[in-house]
Amino acid sequence: MKPTNIIFFLIVVTSVYFGLHYYLYTSLTKDLQLGIGIRRMIIIMLFLGGLLYYAGQILERMYGLHGFSYAGSIWLGFISIGFFIFILKDVSLFFPVPRHTAAYGALLLTLLLGGFSLYHAAKPPNLVEHQISVRNFPKGQSGFTILQLSDIHLDGYKSEAWLSGIVEQVNQQHPDLIVMTGDIVDAGYERVDRFLPILQQLDSTHGVYAVSGNHEFYAGIEDFYRLMEQADIRVLKNERMPVGDILELVGIHDDTSKRFGIEAADLENLLKDTHPEKSIVLLSHKPVDFEKAAALGVDLQLSGHTHGGQIPPMNLLVKLAYQYAHGLYQKDESYIYTSSGTGFWGPPMRLFTSPEVVKLTLVGKASD
Repeated sequence: MKPTNIIFFLIVVTSVYFGLHYYLYTSLTKDLQLGIGIRRMIIIMLFLGGLLYYAGQILERMYGLHGFSYAGSIWLGFISIGFFIFILKDVSLFFPVPRHTAAYGALLLTLLLGGFSLYHAAKPPNLVEHQISVRNFPKGQSGFTILQLSDIHLDGYKSEAWLSGIVEQVNQQHPDLIVMTGDIVDAGYERVDRFLPILQQLDSTHGVYAVSGNHEFYAGIEDFYRLMEQADIRVLKNERMPVGDILELVGIHDDTSKRFGIEAADLENLLKDTHPEKSIVLLSHKPVDFEKAAALGVDLQLSGHTHGGQIPPMNLLVKLAYQYAHGLYQKDESYIYTSSGTGFWGPPMRLFTSPEVVKLTLVGKASD
């Protein structure tokens, strides 16, 4: 990325981030009769809390200190949830109550929901199961299972025990195929290589395949390739691979690749001369271009990226930004499943959405 683009991005993100803090301050204090000393204390607390996230990122990258980054991410999560709650208060969606009562109620609700979201994100991922009737699927192979992992976001403060639990959960399903639909890592090789022995334990009949997400490019795409190669996970880089005599697996780079000088996927070219009696499964990090993929004969597209919103107000924003934001959708004879993610990005928090491991059982049309 060009330095000017990075600077512009940081200015916009910082302005929005501290804008949320300012909104919370004005919304909270306008309804409460607070002395000047208390107001100043709130300003200092919000300012220092806001700086904690940036300080944590710097300390983690420069010195490998993860505690500040973790605390800063939690702060970011509480600020995001608080912004959502106080917006509701200010547009009078709460029951009519005195203004000072509404302000204290919004603050209490923010703390309660923030605490619950920490607990909810720490739970093991849900196992979400779907059976999909696929055209051209070999009759003798009905019951073929695909396990999808997405958006694990391995970084400095995720634990080996957490990832081990996910790998154990996946292997207990004895899948025929494991796929990982991007944002597997969120840091350079030296900060995530401790997860290598755990990733090597992923086991399926036909192997483990992955594609890049946007965060692989931010963290360093070559570091990602190195980790995946050592973990015996095959990364599909705008290419097509046969999976036995059962299906053809197509994997494409996330479109962020264009900003890093890597050629974007040409789906039409990738899907030329596909086997007429094999089903086509597409791995694409973002849930976009599904209509195009379906028109080109893709039977099933597997995506992630959205996290199902993870925490408010992103829960609402992703539904506006993506037509296929989370779950299973069908268009004619083609399907797309968008995972809410197996892990989390940034705040270790989830509200109104859950982490998930997705198990898809493919059956032929004739066996419906």
